[in-house]
Amino acid sequence: MVKPIGEILMPLKELDDTDIMPFGQYYRTRTKMSEVPASYLHWLWINGLQKHELKQNTPQGAVARYIERNLNHLKKEHPDGIWT
Repeated sequence: MVKPIGEILMPLKELDDTDIMPFGQYYRTRTKMSEVPASYLHWLWINGLQKHELKQNTPQGAVARYIERNLNHLKKEHPDGIWT
């Protein structure tokens, strides 16, 4: 019996600061997550990542979880209030 594809996929690991951005503009340049500009992460967040199913096994879900875990730091990096 053939297993559905979803059961075969390995879970996408959580992103750390030293991991490479898994999709989008900064993926092509192999930029570490800690070096991705907060303004770009904010643009992704307001354009769909905050509504993304955070438990879903996708690069977008991994970035959304990274943003959620680092929200306080991102707010300090952008004190102009874009994250509020």
